[in-house]
Amino acid sequence: GYFAHTLVFAMMKKERNEHAVVFWDMQTDERHTKYIREVLKIASSEEYCTLATKSDDKDGSHVLIVCNAIGSPVESKYLTLEPLQVSMTNTHVCAASEEVIYVWQYRSANAKPSEAGMSPAGIRRRTK
Repeated sequence: GYFAHTLVFAMMKKERNEHAVVFWDMQTDERHTKYIREVLKIASSEEYCTLATKSDDKDGSHVLIVCNAIGSPVESKYLTLEPLQVSMTNTHVCAASEEVIYVWQYRSANAKPSEAGMSPAGIRRRTK
């Protein structure tokens, strides 16, 4: 993903058995690396990115982690669904499994859901 002049990408580190997530500021050439066990998806908006990962818990849960340009977590949310697709805007993160779409307003508490064009509900069931 690319946001705030920062390229973020993940690569598996065999010697650590986890992903190295690199936050590379393209203007300053500064790099910050964070290590996360299993990165599934990366999405970005103007100021932040979201990493979708498997939780360390044995319950099969997943975590959405909103990070800033140096890789520091800003907010996180545990999910019971497996995020097969993830996207984000400046105010919302959307994660979708085969059956459920989860919409999370992660910042901008002043923005009303109707102004952002999103529903305030977090979980939507797909109708067949």
